[in-house]
Amino acid sequence: MSELDHRFHQLSAGTCRQRLERVSIGRVGWSNQKGPQILPVTYLLHDDNIVFRTDPHGPLAKLQGGEPAVFEVDEFDPTTRCGWSVVVHGRAYSTQRSQRATQLWREADPVPWAGGQRPLFISITLDELSGRSVERHREDVDDDEDPVWR
Repeated sequence: MSELDHRFHQLSAGTCRQRLERVSIGRVGWSNQKGPQILPVTYLLHDDNIVFRTDPHGPLAKLQGGEPAVFEVDEFDPTTRCGWSVVVHGRAYSTQRSQRATQLWREADPVPWAGGQRPLFISITLDELSGRSVERHREDVDDDEDPVWR
């Protein structure tokens, strides 16, 4: 029996998109006068954009005019010490008063977990997409076999 170890692997753009589509909670990061900020949101991947709803008077409402933003999703299993992470670099735009907002209400309404009114849609473009996984690897496993974590 060979010993198991863990290896990092880069995820393809296609795999990154699939992971973005299957997860519903991520973290938005941006900078303001206080420095780096990170908040969790419920979201959807719609028309190649990360889309979430927020309070028009909350901290995320500052992300309306093309500000740089990062978005991250992940899954980890502490028992197997395996997991993955996908990071999006893009720009954030408001879709509050537009045909796009009407389309989002109709087609892709991401329902926030937080209470209160959250009518402001924010979209983050997928300008740069990257991801990596840490997987268990066995030296004597054929390359054609699936890793333990996918």
